[in-house]
Amino acid sequence: AYFLEPMVEVATTDKGRVAYGPVKPSDVKSLFDSGFLTGGHHKRWLGAPDKIPFFARQTRLTFARCGVINPLSLDHYKAHGGLKGLQ
Repeated sequence: AYFLEPMVEVATTDKGRVAYGPVKPSDVKSLFDSGFLTGGHHKRWLGAPDKIPFFARQTRLTFARCGVINPLSLDHYKAHGGLKGLQ
């Protein structure tokens, strides 16, 4: 959704993934001040990315685990079903 870009997604421990956008360089300080790393409210707050109407009807395939796992970690790969077909 180009109209939301650049969009920042944050994985929080209690609120799940939270999106903010469109984010401008001038928003950075106020994002940190609002506690965006823990899902704090900010004027750019969009809520859960999968609840945003543009994304709600989409199924993420290629980037489903983008930002969720470390692509260089074999343990993360296995924990998310990698190598299952070989077992």
